[in-house]
Amino acid sequence: MDYLLAELKENHPDLARRVVGTIVVNEQHMTEDQLLAKARSFYAANEP
Repeated sequence: MDYLLAELKENHPDLARRVVGTIVVNEQHMTEDQLLAKARSFYAANEP
């Protein structure tokens, strides 16, 4: 994930500024509901 963000900062800085954070998950072992719950908790914890 760090590689993707570094590439965005280098080649697409306007888009990189819009990234609020990153999280690594093993999506193959999670249901869609579990992924959504993880995303919701991530965004709730990072609200301004």
